[in-house]
Amino acid sequence: MDLEQVTLTQLRYAVAISEAESFRQAATRCHVSQSGLSMQVQKLEELLGVVLFDRSKKPVLVTPEGEAVLEQMRAVLRGMERLGQVVAEEEEPSGRYRLGVIPTLSPTVLPLFVGDLVARHPRERCQPAAAIPKQSPP
Repeated sequence: MDLEQVTLTQLRYAVAISEAESFRQAATRCHVSQSGLSMQVQKLEELLGVVLFDRSKKPVLVTPEGEAVLEQMRAVLRGMERLGQVVAEEEEPSGRYRLGVIPTLSPTVLPLFVGDLVARHPRERCQPAAAIPKQSPP
């Protein structure tokens, strides 16, 4: 068993086959050729030393040995998805921002962008405040 050569793409292909119960439909869902998908899954089976699918039946069935393996593949893929979410959350700006705008502009300018800003960055708290300009000495 050589897990270092196993790829996430191979895991995705195997899970797609188990869900579609068809190599052809899985290939369509994965936007690859059926032969390419089949070759990658066959390589995956060789690397793991486990036959995942009973190809002699239609629909394609998961073998008893493949059930636990595919469940673990799903867990790995969910973990990778969660990892992506964590990274995206860390890259997302967050915190409290105070935005000062002179009173004459606030009713006309703020509505142009504050709603979009809040929608795009839900972790930010934008607090508009009317800024009163200082009078310059005569």
